[in-house]
Parts: sequence; structure tokens; C-alpha cells
Amino acid sequence: MKKAGLLFLVIVFLITLPVLPVSAAPSVLSVKWNYGYVGSMGNALGYENALGSLGSQTTTYRHTDVVRIEKAGTTIWFTEKGSGSGGYCARTGYSVSSWKEVDGTFVVDTEGANYPGTEGVSIGIAERSGDTVTYTYTTSKDNEYLRFCFCITNDQDSSGNVVFPTVYYEYTGLPGSFSEQCAADSKETYFMPDHTVTGFTWFPGYVGSIFNDIYYINEIRPYYTTYNYSGIITVPKAGTTISITDNTFPFADATVWVISSWNAAGETFTLDTSGANFSINDAAILADTNGLNTYTYTTERDNEHLRLCLRTDGAGTLPQVRWDAPEGTYNADGKLKTGKNEDEKTPSVVVVTESSGVETTGGSSNAGSSNITRISILCFTGTAYFAGFVIFKRPEKNTQNRIK
Repeated sequence: MKKAGLLFLVIVFLITLPVLPVSAAPSVLSVKWNYGYVGSMGNALGYENALGSLGSQTTTYRHTDVVRIEKAGTTIWFTEKGSGSGGYCARTGYSVSSWKEVDGTFVVDTEGANYPGTEGVSIGIAERSGDTVTYTYTTSKDNEYLRFCFCITNDQDSSGNVVFPTVYYEYTGLPGSFSEQCAADSKETYFMPDHTVTGFTWFPGYVGSIFNDIYYINEIRPYYTTYNYSGIITVPKAGTTISITDNTFPFADATVWVISSWNAAGETFTLDTSGANFSINDAAILADTNGLNTYTYTTERDNEHLRLCLRTDGAGTLPQVRWDAPEGTYNADGKLKTGKNEDEKTPSVVVVTESSGVETTGGSSNAGSSNITRISILCFTGTAYFAGFVIFKRPEKNTQNRIK
């Protein structure tokens, strides 16, 4: 009876505890604005992933000191005004950037959340309404170190004084922007019985090759709708052939890697400069299929992480990725012949057998998880960047919001 009475009192006590609100009203983040900008990975002036135009009173950009956001799930937002496609943060600068301390100095964390300007386009963390763009970012982990940056061109009063944006923050408990981005880039890949590869995501942008002439060498240019690049495709076994036919003319040119190799780096991936990186200049991977370009690569080691890239010109339908392998590479039941111990880790791949009953429906389909025989599931995470500019013909330069 004493135990029952004590349990009753504990239950009553818990029920009568006050419910604390998950978040308070939005608060204003106290920041100091400085002359200059945070150069992005595509910066053409020598400030790639670094601060530029520091102390220059003629620069059209301002950036904040580093601020520490204590709790994951904190949402931060601020606005920027422009006109047409001018007056907004350019692709050569980061609107929101991640920082880390190295030997007492803060440097850009290239494996963290870094978002280049979108030049007024609603994409990524940028949302445009009229002539105002709102940047909204939610932290993915405790104690993130961030800087914010904007273009002042249209953020001035009638006397020419800069009207600095108010930076708001609120604990929302939402999933982190960067974590969601990484998850989208490293979705499970399905090797289907009809020899198609599904499950991964396509993103607007491209992987720049060593021939890239606008400073995206061995880097992803995000938000660029003329091209699409794939999320990470992990190929489980050496000797597996991956192929795709580019069905949109004009095709990709030599300034992009149509096939590229990547290494895991924290939550993200970095390009493996010594790996399988091919442009259309590489005859070994290029074939003519009834006037279309087919790109084919056979893996040389187990668990290769690949990206594919195509010029799509905004086409809504992307071609199907296909796979093939010598007989005996995979068991008849869809399981890998890895020859490894059971406790060894295997890649983020699902090989689907005919008996699984999964219907495949084309290039952009994602296989469902029910009725699928999973041979191995290990979620590699990665970062997805998104982008926007033409390669064959450079756009006219907009001097109004160029970083100076």
C-alpha cells in the first residue's frame, strides 16, 4: 500500500507540474557589422572562404563578427533588400557562414554550413518576396559559430546611411538546415533488378572541373539551374559499371566533371582530386548513343562515392542512371559477395531483388522502403550545395552588387 500511495503521489506531482513553453517570442541578436564580406568558394578576387574588402569604406558589403549560437534547433533570420536581380548578396559571398577557431583565430569551417548568395533568387535558405530576400537558417548542433553578410546597395535611407538588418533568433526545435541538407545529399541508393539506380537526389548546380574558368575548380557551384548534379551514389563493389545518357543538347562541356569521386569528411563530402574525375574530354568514359552522350565508368574499388553531372537547361525529367556488373559480383538473392566479416561496415546501398515486388518508374523515382530486401544500410552523410550561372556564355556583369 505504501508503494502504491507513493506511486500515486508521484503521478499527481508530475501531472501538476507547469508546462514550460518550448520557445519564447523572437529575440534580437546583438551583432557588430563590419566593412567587407565573407568570400565564398567561387570568389574570383582571391578571398575564397576568407574575409575580403576589410576596412574598405567603398565596399557594398557588410559582415558581422562571429557569433555563437548555443543551442541546436535555434532559427535565425534577417532580410536584405534589392531590385530586380541587383542589390543582393552575390554568389561570390556567403550570406551565412560557419566558423571554427584554429590557433586562436577564427577561419571558415569548410565542412560546415556555408550558403552563397543567390542574387535575389528563392532557393536554399533564401526566400524572396517582392524586393526583399529573407535568409532563414536553423542550427544543427549546439555552439555553432556563424557570421552573417549582406549587400547594402538598396539598404540605405534617403541620406545614404546604411540601414542594417535586424537579426532575429528563436528556439524552434526545428531540424537543422545543414543536417537536412546533408541527409538529402546522402540518401539510400537502390540498385534495382532492372539495373537502374534510384533513391538519390538531383540538385541544381554542377561540379567544376580543373578547366572551370569561373573559379569553381574541383568544387560544386550551387543554385545553377542550367546543370544538375547528383547526391552521393555509393557503389558497393569494384567492377560495377555506372552509366547515364545525357539527353539534353547542348551537352555538358569540359568545365564540369560529368563523373566525380568523393571522400567522406565529417558530415559532408570533399572531392577526391586523385579519384575518378572525368569531363567530356576523357574519351574513355564517353560514347555516342544515337547522337546522345553516354558517360560510363567502372568502379575500381569497393564503396566508391560518386556524383554525376549533366547539363539539363532546367529540364524537368532527368535520364535514368543504370548499373551493371560481371556475373557473380552480386548474389542471386541481391546480397553482396563482399567476402568481409559480418561486423565490417558496408555502404549506404540497397540492392533490390526481383522478389521484392518494388515497381520502378523512371529517372526521378525513389524506391519505397517496404517490401525491399536491404543488404546493407549505413547512412553516410554529405553536404549538398546549390547554384546558378551559365558556363558556355557568361552572364552580363551586374556592377551594382558585385563584391568590391
